[in-house]
Amino acid sequence: MKKYLRLYSTEIVFILISLSFILLTSAEILRPMNITAIFLQNSYIFILVVGMAICMSVKDNIDISIGSFVCFICAMGGVFMSIMKINTLLSIILLLILGIMWGCLAGYIIAYFNIPAWVTTLGGYLAFRGLGVALIRQFSNTGSIVGINDSFLKLFSGKIFPSKIGSFGYASLIFCLVLASLGIIYKILSIRKEGSRITSSMVIGIAAAYLLSIWIGICFALTGGVPVSFIWMLIIVCTTAVWIDKTSEGRRLLMLGANLENARIAGVDTKRAVLMTYVFMSLCATVTGCIVLARFHASSSYAGVNFEMDTIAACAVGGVSLHGGKQKIFKAVLGAAMIGVINLGLSLLGVDMNWQWIIKGITILIAVTFDRYLKKDRFE
Repeated sequence: MKKYLRLYSTEIVFILISLSFILLTSAEILRPMNITAIFLQNSYIFILVVGMAICMSVKDNIDISIGSFVCFICAMGGVFMSIMKINTLLSIILLLILGIMWGCLAGYIIAYFNIPAWVTTLGGYLAFRGLGVALIRQFSNTGSIVGINDSFLKLFSGKIFPSKIGSFGYASLIFCLVLASLGIIYKILSIRKEGSRITSSMVIGIAAAYLLSIWIGICFALTGGVPVSFIWMLIIVCTTAVWIDKTSEGRRLLMLGANLENARIAGVDTKRAVLMTYVFMSLCATVTGCIVLARFHASSSYAGVNFEMDTIAACAVGGVSLHGGKQKIFKAVLGAAMIGVINLGLSLLGVDMNWQWIIKGITILIAVTFDRYLKKDRFE
């Protein structure tokens, strides 16, 4: 029993938190509109948590600049498209270049000058928030820059397989079922390739994931279609998971994470690996910035506020190791889902924002303590 509790501690915590809010909200949180809202309102956590998990795969690495960098990306996107009248494709390319530049700079300082990651990214946290707000105030008196290209909005916001809210969009349900089926086939093939046998716990997990996919598909079908932000989340999560599990570069990154010195002695270019983790993190923040910009149809000086805190919290409750080493992308995404459930549940209960922060903090502490208690032998 204790073995299963250790293996599935994150899933157990997620179920307990979900059941708590189902009871507290009288099942209001299960309404299709609210399930869809989890993905719409918290899409940034699902994307950023993937980048943070990769970043934290190397011991003592973290990025606390991501929220401010999202604000900067939103501001620059508004400047490119609204002020400079640059087309959508070129604007996206320029934003991606900015993301790569910051990732390279932060990674280079951390890897080659041995500056602690939290110090380097703290500098980015302060600088990018100031730059973003200054740019918006320079070109707008209202605290936001409007006039974003329609093609950009369609690419990063809205819904695919659109249908009238209240009617049933079968295409959305079929889409989710196809994705779930492909995911299950991929999981089974991976298990067989590794030479492992499919256990009863794996069957239960696969069945639960499929049932959850059906419910999500039904919710999307009843609420107007599949959110575009959900598609971006799937693309980033799935490609990252495949990269980590199936490529030598990805496996090497996780292998060197726990002990950089041993990896260096073995001939691995550890400095380059550290640099690449920050490039990946900044690219995730760039995509998030584009989604936030498209969602609000304007650059806002409030964009990205506390994004880094929610992301780190999602990593913590998702069981992402702060000591580096092997990370599970699925666990990190489940942690993001937990934060999304907590955010939505507290809002539905009408809890004051200040109390929301208090309750969220206590819930995270309890969840992390429970997870670490179950795995205490691993950290001794």
